[in-house]
Amino acid sequence: MGSGTFVEDFRQGLEFTPVAGQPNVYSIHPRRNSRQRRQTELTAKEWDKFEKDVADAFERLP
Repeated sequence: MGSGTFVEDFRQGLEFTPVAGQPNVYSIHPRRNSRQRRQTELTAKEWDKFEKDVADAFERLP
C-alpha cells in the first residue's frame, strides 16, 4: 500500500472539524455516513498489518 492510498483511506473514514478559536487545531472522529464496517477491536493480525502499513507509509516520506 502506498502512502497516498493509506492517507486517502484514513481521510475517508474520519472527519476533521476545525476547533473554534484554535488555528490549525481539529477534532477528529469517525464519519457519520461511513460505509466501512465498524469494529470495536482489531485482531492481532489486523493490528500487525496496521502497524506495518503505518511504518511503510512513513518510510516512503521524503
